[in-house]
Amino acid sequence: MRITTLTSAARCTAAFIALGTLLNLFVRGVDTAFIGPDILVTAALTATAALPERHAGPALMSAFGLASGVFTVAFFAYIARGGFGAGVLVFDLVCLTMTVLLSWRPGPLPRHDRQAAGTHA
Repeated sequence: MRITTLTSAARCTAAFIALGTLLNLFVRGVDTAFIGPDILVTAALTATAALPERHAGPALMSAFGLASGVFTVAFFAYIARGGFGAGVLVFDLVCLTMTVLLSWRPGPLPRHDRQAAGTHA
């Protein structure tokens, strides 16, 4: 089984973000409203990073999308309280970038997708 560079990078990034989120949860402590979402992000990123190659890409894309949503809300919670969560913003931007990279499919649409889109080229 061949592992792609992007999938390998996504797995490493997922492990790093999951570990950072978990450490932040227990070392710094977080607002009680974010305990559940942070645990969910940690579990999703950890579980999808461990999946076989065939399923890892789409699952990691979903997990990074989930994480980006949680971190976006957390960042704006800092803003609403008059602060600036630089670490949360960095995690958010990394997760958003990974979501886009994992969903990017260069080249023309496969034939069945062109037919569904109404393009018969």
